Amino acid sequence: MKILPICHLKSCDERSAYYVHSKAAYICVKHYKALASKYEQKDISTLTPPGEVKENIDVFTAGLYIFATFMKENNLGELSEDAQTMFTDFTERINTIRNKFMLAGEEESYLEYEDIKAQAINVRKQAKGDPIFNQFTDEFFWDCMAENISRRETEQKLQKVRNIRQNNRRKTLRKMVKGLEETKELPKMNTIRESENSSYSNLRLIKFDQIEKILKKFRNKTKLEYSSTWLSLYLDSDSDMSCLKDLSKFKLPDLRQITLKSIPEDSEDLKKFLSGSLPKNLQKLSLNHNSKELIKMPTYINSISSATQCVHSEILLYNFEISDSNLCKLLHVGQSQPKVNISHCKITTTQEANTQEIAGTPAKNLCLDCCGIAKYSDWQNHPENFEYLMVKLAQNKNLPKRLKTISFWDCCMKKTYIRTVLNESGFYETEIYGYSA
Repeated sequence: MKILPICHLKSCDERSAYYVHSKAAYICVKHYKALASKYEQKDISTLTPPGEVKENIDVFTAGLYIFATFMKENNLGELSEDAQTMFTDFTERINTIRNKFMLAGEEESYLEYEDIKAQAINVRKQAKGDPIFNQFTDEFFWDCMAENISRRETEQKLQKVRNIRQNNRRKTLRKMVKGLEETKELPKMNTIRESENSSYSNLRLIKFDQIEKILKKFRNKTKLEYSSTWLSLYLDSDSDMSCLKDLSKFKLPDLRQITLKSIPEDSEDLKKFLSGSLPKNLQKLSLNHNSKELIKMPTYINSISSATQCVHSEILLYNFEISDSNLCKLLHVGQSQPKVNISHCKITTTQEANTQEIAGTPAKNLCLDCCGIAKYSDWQNHPENFEYLMVKLAQNKNLPKRLKTISFWDCCMKKTYIRTVLNESGFYETEIYGYSA
């Protein structure tokens, strides 16, 4: 599911909430408050979060199928003709609305979300006015009252057990934090900058016309795309890797963005490229998008850590398996403090204290979108892993004070829970974005 775009104003990492028609720009709440007086009200549209639209569609779709199941059970396994007509009609209408929603997301037509949400709400209202649906809600409600009372009692007991377990984890969390505060001096360890990187630091800087000669050799053999400001490579074939190998022999000119997709499990040429060939003023580096397999981070941690020193705006890592200690390393970046975007990654955690001294300046913004879903870290069913992760991050000097924002889009956790864990770990001033309602 698409999410609302980042604010278009310079150096802002917040999600947009408004659209300025005269400027064709998306802006966040903060900049809206600052700039609202400069524009007429009709020039600004409020954006509807796609999650709200999806919820309205999903709730009604679920209601329709509950209706069909209930009516079949009460009619010897068959829907009456009128009930079937009603079910088919409203199913087709809600599916049409769902298709509009999906198309709006693919085309990034964010302004259409409000109208699509209104259509979904309207269909729900019309269904409630249908006499057959009314009969279903009345009969279903009274028929299930006794069962629901028993179910509520069971859920209350389960909630008590969950609360006890959560309190036990809280106690463990506080002990870990207290132990950290009592540690006056951490033992010094090797920093994350790999020594072998020095062999890459003296690569010859070449101009774009020279690099274009290399790229043209591989244009018809690879899924290579490039311009004078950006470069995109798929690394899933021998030709792609040969192109990367040739590029890794030089220091690249000032490209603004480099995207490396489907990276191999282990490649010395890729390590060399990341450690020595990146432009000094690279704005965005994206790694492993479109990959079908999780890549073990230890293979590339030193090279990627070195690469962060060249990136000024954002580094995006996709489909990696990252340990909590390696995530700590990645969060210590260059002086420009780019956003660290860890998306669709599995983050593994341990209860061991972090005693490694890490070089670099802490990042200001961290994104962990989709890392908490069941496919990856599964924080909904294993909240203790999320709690240990936050404690581990807090053990790094200055990170709790410097980290301004953390994003948790599609991580299946509520804001109140996230806020509690962050506060108990020491991230009192860090703002939260993207959470379950």
